[in-house]
Amino acid sequence: MTAETLADTGNALRSALQQHHGGNPTEVRASFWRSQMERLQREHREGASGLVTARAIADVVDAIVLDAHQNASEGRDGNPYALVALGGYGRQEMSPCSDVDLLFLHGSDRDRDPELISGILHPLWDLQFDIGHSSRTISEAVQIARDDIQSCTAMLDGRLLVGDRDLFEKFSQRLFKKLPKKTVAALKGLRGHPDRQGHSVQLLEPNVKESPGGLRDIQLLEWALKSRAGVRIRDEAWDDYLDPEDVVALKQSRDFLWRVRHELHFAMQRKQDVLDNAVKPRIALNLNYTDRARAANGPARPSGWTHRVGLPDRTGVDRGLELSAEQFMRDYYLRVREVVQLVDLGFAHLVRPRRRGRQLVLEEGIVTADEEIRLPDGVSYF
Repeated sequence: MTAETLADTGNALRSALQQHHGGNPTEVRASFWRSQMERLQREHREGASGLVTARAIADVVDAIVLDAHQNASEGRDGNPYALVALGGYGRQEMSPCSDVDLLFLHGSDRDRDPELISGILHPLWDLQFDIGHSSRTISEAVQIARDDIQSCTAMLDGRLLVGDRDLFEKFSQRLFKKLPKKTVAALKGLRGHPDRQGHSVQLLEPNVKESPGGLRDIQLLEWALKSRAGVRIRDEAWDDYLDPEDVVALKQSRDFLWRVRHELHFAMQRKQDVLDNAVKPRIALNLNYTDRARAANGPARPSGWTHRVGLPDRTGVDRGLELSAEQFMRDYYLRVREVVQLVDLGFAHLVRPRRRGRQLVLEEGIVTADEEIRLPDGVSYF
């Protein structure tokens, strides 16, 4: 979100606190959070972009965290520190019930200030935020990033909220400098982890975040791009590894997945990322899918469309209908299949195997080697 948007959100919170001066600040902050989530839910269901909503939610969390910091740090002249947002919060990509991950960064052990840390965390706990937090020196944080890939990816998304910018920049430079050389390959390997249920997208109850083709696949590619670039970057780096039309498709699929995840959180009022069978009709309805008549030779689709959905002998009120949940899940499977293919392609360009096979010329400028057909650059061959 823009600095102006964050300022507006922060001003709205401060105004609410001033209007209820003398009241319970936790209740004021809780009321502010609820009103902001209700506004964002309305905008989401009116069709707001998934990524815009994700960043707007992070904006509201920023306002609350910075307010807690201001109250906790008032009158304190302590040692330098940096308060850093990590993970999805650091990327400014959050759903309504996402974790809020914070790093209290210090130059040395003697700079730690437990009272400041607890003064920031307690108001957030009072709001029942799911807080992840750590207090580290630069050396400790960098060593943990080298030892643990999960911690590493969270720090790759680090964003300075408040505090000593020079300290944060020093941390960022050392983090990227000390990344293991095999980080990109390790991130690619996470895509095939057994916990991810193989590489199939045809799951009956997929996890929008963690299942193949979900948001995690896209994030793994983004972390790999950051690791290769050695700096914090955004989507623009995709252009170096994917064709322009593929970049557009990946962004559209990412936005679709964010809208689905937001709706799951809004509808269930808790952190749920699994599209279980019981919730699919409700999610489809709230995402503006509706039951519709199905023609005898297929659904009401453009000419040439032959895909059939549902049982041919469906009876009762559902007879002849393509249900909203069926339409929604078809779109979901098409999107995640596209994500898998494009992320595969991105990693293939990032992690190129050593060439050992001999090349065979198919025609002028076109060769095959190592199970690939290589085409001339700049040629629209297909």
